[in-house]
Amino acid sequence: MNLLRLHKSLSSLFLVTILSLALIGFSHQIALATTGKTAITNTSKVANRYLPEVLSWTLESAPDYYKILGESEILESSFPSKGQIVYDGLDSLGRTLAARGTLTFNNVLGSYRIRKNFKRNKSETLSGWLGNKNGDVYVIKGLAGDSYKGYFWNKSHLIADSLGGDALRVNAITGTRTQNVGRRSGNGGMRYTEIKAQKWLEAHPDGHLYYEALPIYQGSELIPRAVIVSVLSSDSAINEKVIVYNTANGYTIDYNTGRFTANQ
Repeated sequence: MNLLRLHKSLSSLFLVTILSLALIGFSHQIALATTGKTAITNTSKVANRYLPEVLSWTLESAPDYYKILGESEILESSFPSKGQIVYDGLDSLGRTLAARGTLTFNNVLGSYRIRKNFKRNKSETLSGWLGNKNGDVYVIKGLAGDSYKGYFWNKSHLIADSLGGDALRVNAITGTRTQNVGRRSGNGGMRYTEIKAQKWLEAHPDGHLYYEALPIYQGSELIPRAVIVSVLSSDSAINEKVIVYNTANGYTIDYNTGRFTANQ
């Protein structure tokens, strides 16, 4: 009889434990689901800080589509453990939020000779993405005849695949070609910090580097006006905040729809 009671007690305890774990998991799912509604407010507050700078862009002031704003202002405690990358997900409008990682040489090493492709399905479609029609070629003029000729839009990584970033909606935005790589040389735009970070990690295989990319939206627009990239290396040799402008010289962009027209 005592053994039977013990068996029943253990069974009851096991059932309670399982139910408790299920409730914890359910609560966690709810917390994740409500993150977007909070994030849209937070995104607007951050955007207000940078929008004046975003809207002041001219080709003469930033011909490579980026500008160094100052030191990174990175809070190390808000970053994941070494080698990890986290994505803040999407807000209630389906817009990509921030991505951040504590990058090491292994993140770079794992990306060598690997090019991950974005999935072509509805759930992975970037906000504001219309794509590029085959055969459509556009000219984006630079200074002194330095012009780009090709597709207008790119799926622009927040944390580059060369730094271990994933080809996922939560790690990319609808970006102009010039936002992605700058002028024709391909060393500007988001590539400026990506190249700098990769070179540092390759030169310091035992170090780590904090890297954050934050899209800046104006109001309820679906395409960001800019991305703020903050980088801090463990030796502080790199410590900067960079604004990358999501625009294209000679074109007017509708940041709600992704449509654009050439200026007359």
